[in-house]
Amino acid sequence: MKQQPPSLDFLRSKIQAYLAGHAINLKAFERMTGLKYRSLSNIMYGQANRVSIFTYAKIAKVMGCTVEELMGKQDRVPPKDPLKVSVKDSPPIRDGKLLLGHLDLILRICKDHGVLLSPSQVCRMLEQSYLFTVKNEDKSPDRTFILWLLERVKVYGDI
Repeated sequence: MKQQPPSLDFLRSKIQAYLAGHAINLKAFERMTGLKYRSLSNIMYGQANRVSIFTYAKIAKVMGCTVEELMGKQDRVPPKDPLKVSVKDSPPIRDGKLLLGHLDLILRICKDHGVLLSPSQVCRMLEQSYLFTVKNEDKSPDRTFILWLLERVKVYGDI
């Protein structure tokens, strides 16, 4: 088995624990997630170099957890209900360049994935990604979080 990034080792251990806890095999997990068996076996046998955010999202949905938990980033969990952020929870915009950086990244990701969003969906994604960055005291937009938001839009039709 080749050396995998720590996040993939963590993902593999979470899947192993899930399979054992539910007394199912990888083939059954494949059916539950809708992922290809080859993709899952590459993760499980250390052959995967990286895993897409969409794969993480499908696995997280079946396992009943968040993508961040599967990546070992429990300390960076987004707000429980992104649509219920009150004005008092929303900090003032102190860095316009950061906000524009979020908008630019959201639009580039949507273009790269061939996703068309309404202006209101873009605004909600912009607000949530900006809040996530500010709450985590990051200096740049979190691509993984934006991809996670986009996956929610694709799966549920909204954030």
